[in-house]
Amino acid sequence: MNCRNTIGRPHAVTVALLTALAIIAPQGILAQPPQGGPGAGRGPQQPPAPTGPMANEKYKNIQALTNVQADQLDVTMRYVSAAINMRCTDCHVQEASGEMSYEKDDKRAKQTARSMMKMVNGINAANYGIRVECATCHSGHNQPVGLPMAEMLTPEQVAQMTPPPPPPGGGPQGAFGGSGGGRGQRPAGPPAADVIDKYLAAIGGRPAVEKLQSLSITGTVTNRAGQSSAFTIEEKPNKYRETRPTDVRGFDGTSGWEQMGTKTVDTSGFVLDQALRLNDVGSALHLSEKYPTLQAGGGRPMQINGTATTVVAGRAGIVTDQFYFDSASGLLLRRVVSTRTPLGQLREQVDYADYRAVGDVKVPYEIKLTTWNTLDTYKVADAKANVNIVDARFAKPR
Repeated sequence: MNCRNTIGRPHAVTVALLTALAIIAPQGILAQPPQGGPGAGRGPQQPPAPTGPMANEKYKNIQALTNVQADQLDVTMRYVSAAINMRCTDCHVQEASGEMSYEKDDKRAKQTARSMMKMVNGINAANYGIRVECATCHSGHNQPVGLPMAEMLTPEQVAQMTPPPPPPGGGPQGAFGGSGGGRGQRPAGPPAADVIDKYLAAIGGRPAVEKLQSLSITGTVTNRAGQSSAFTIEEKPNKYRETRPTDVRGFDGTSGWEQMGTKTVDTSGFVLDQALRLNDVGSALHLSEKYPTLQAGGGRPMQINGTATTVVAGRAGIVTDQFYFDSASGLLLRRVVSTRTPLGQLREQVDYADYRAVGDVKVPYEIKLTTWNTLDTYKVADAKANVNIVDARFAKPR
């Protein structure tokens, strides 16, 4: 289990993995198949029914998360770490050699975390009509902060609280005197395919995007601590490589890897999913294949920096992807990725701005990635389309 802390590095093995478990990972719990994240809609969604071996069948001394599949243990621990802002070593024993002894129960914090996990599972099992998560109370703090103080409502919030006038002529009424549609019923949005087509037209047209076979961009990335470094991203359809001074990560179309100094490790599962967030070459052409349930939301558009948007959302496995498009121009402004774990959801956000022409297509020259502990802003200095990038660039270094 990698406990390397990488503040300001959204793609890397980020926040150290807390847990209330003691585990020995014979194959390393990062070695797991790719997975995705949570469902859309109000409130947390129920986890999918188990389909593989459970964590306590693969790892030792699992006491609290016996209802978690073994291949979801890594992402579940990442969620817990993010939700309560603690590290592996806050609960687990690290030997003088640097190795982690996950099977030991020496630290009181582990016992506390176990109790809290059992409490969350017990509340949700009681079926009170709502699901709670670690973050419901902790909100990214070790000690829950309690109720926030009331703040003055803005004029816009006050206006939203004002009930709408009755329909002219006394149309159909709901049970409480409202309009007949019932709370939450909204006008249907445009078909998702139309929204995607408008986006493709905005960035150059479907034929131009289909002809985009490679993209190379260079620039500067700044983390939330204000530290800046150079980056290079090289992309081909289903292939990706990102280079920074401290590490390199890549995906050759089949497997992922990360090189830090002289050490190279394989990546998979949630770690690989994160590493590919910026692999955008031609991705809009295949959204309906990736998300068979892709649909556009209706009703009042959400505002992003004063711009009305149209949202398209799709779900695959435990991942929900939401794409926010400028309702006027059609350009993609934001992507929100939610990954459902048995204890709660991990949320990542990618914001796009400053679109410029690169060859026959437009690409964003500013990209901001935000996660539970990371905020990286990419500023592109130069971008080239359809350059010759040999496939060997994406292969794992030997």
